Parts: sequence; structure tokens; C-alpha cells
Amino acid sequence: METTQGPKTPLQIRLDQAELAALDVYIAQFTDFPPSRVDVVRKAIHEWLAQKMEPAPNVQPLQPAATAPGMLPALTAPSTKPLSPKQQAVVQYILEHGNGPVTAEALQTGLGWKQQAIPVTLWHMTRAGVLVATGDGRYTLTGT
Repeated sequence: METTQGPKTPLQIRLDQAELAALDVYIAQFTDFPPSRVDVVRKAIHEWLAQKMEPAPNVQPLQPAATAPGMLPALTAPSTKPLSPKQQAVVQYILEHGNGPVTAEALQTGLGWKQQAIPVTLWHMTRAGVLVATGDGRYTLTGT
């Protein structure tokens, strides 16, 4: 890890179950010598702060889409990262079940996944704006 001068100040953080599960899944990738939760969080904060201190990269502005003569141009957003196979399976499951809110338990049962895979996938999909957490333990597709 990074070396610092002098004593370190303790910091307490609280993580919900999905965040903690995501952290543990990441740590489980290191089979020979897994880092501690503290080391991973410390490194993540260090990298995040370093990234925030860098100048902002050039952002691609919205470009008008090609339109027929006489039509107003529509703005198109830059392309986003495609969904992973697991994320596609979640979307498909929700659509097949009436496009309504679903729980993590329903996804686990319906998709036959290990319990650890569900919170990580839901967290990533929520952060990407694909899903919305309804606040009562259920998730729904954005815009439904």
C-alpha cells in the first residue's frame, strides 16, 4: 500500500449488505494472498481521490442525429457500455415477469445464481442507471 509520514487517523464507514458483498466478491478474486477489507477500501479511496484531482478529460458534446428535411434534429447521447450477460439476464427476467419491481431473492431463485452474485450485479446496474431501487428491497427497470 501507499506509504505515509506520521500516524494515521482512524475512520469508520458503514456499508450496506450490497456494498459489503461487492467488496467481498472483489477480495475473493485474490486467491494467493487476499487483501483485507481495510486495504481495499484505503486503495479505492486513494485512487478515487487521485482521479478527482486530475483535470477533467474532454467531454464529447451531444451531437444532432441525422434527420429528414423539415424535421427538428434530436440530440443523441454518447454510447454507453453494453450490459454484461448477467445484467442482460436480470433485464430479461424483469421483462418476462411483467416489468414490475422484483426482489433480490426473486432474482436469485428465478435465475439460479449464487447469493453473492445478486447484490453485486444489482449494485452495478443501479449505479449505471439501468435499475432503480424502490427503497423497499425491490428493483425496477429505469423508466417503468
